[in-house]
Amino acid sequence: MSEGVHTRTGKEYGPWAASVGLASAVLDQIPRSIDSFLDVGCCYGYLSYVVRTQFPSVTKIVGVDFYEPYLRMLEKFRFFDKLVKWDLCQVPLPFKDREFDAAVAIDVVEHLPKEAGSRLLVDIERVAKKVVVTTPNYWNKNERSTLDGNDLQRHQSLWRIKDFRNRGYKVHGIGYRPPFQSMAFILPMDSKVPWLCATILAVK
Repeated sequence: MSEGVHTRTGKEYGPWAASVGLASAVLDQIPRSIDSFLDVGCCYGYLSYVVRTQFPSVTKIVGVDFYEPYLRMLEKFRFFDKLVKWDLCQVPLPFKDREFDAAVAIDVVEHLPKEAGSRLLVDIERVAKKVVVTTPNYWNKNERSTLDGNDLQRHQSLWRIKDFRNRGYKVHGIGYRPPFQSMAFILPMDSKVPWLCATILAVK
């Protein structure tokens, strides 16, 4: 996977299209000077693709996921330097302390039981100098559904703003949850009023 990066159009990366706003808000929190990047629960890998193509100093991108079809797909695209199949309920992760300049867990912790998600956050903080996490800010009727036939996509926990602030994270919000969607016309996508928002953006 170190031979190079395949160049793809936006259309070919169709599953990522809905995540553009989220990716932009997350990547705004990460210095462009990073050398190494860890994508925990990398799924389709859209965020790492952007890092590979837009962060000129990055030399190592590692993705972690437990769903084999995602990993097989990402091996074909070859913008990860390494892919690791790992059950995220199991810690420690197979990495050294502070091995990465930055790590992200994008819409991951809600797929784990709350205690397992808490342990995962502690370990991500161990292996990375900067951590960015996102998770939904509310529960809806579809949260128990699966995606791509992947049972791991079921939501198992709901996280609150205070869960992250109590851990020392700075919290923002992305988008607007019901019934506040109309606020998008008067407030920016990355909001300083996170309790209004659909997605929690936590940075440490």
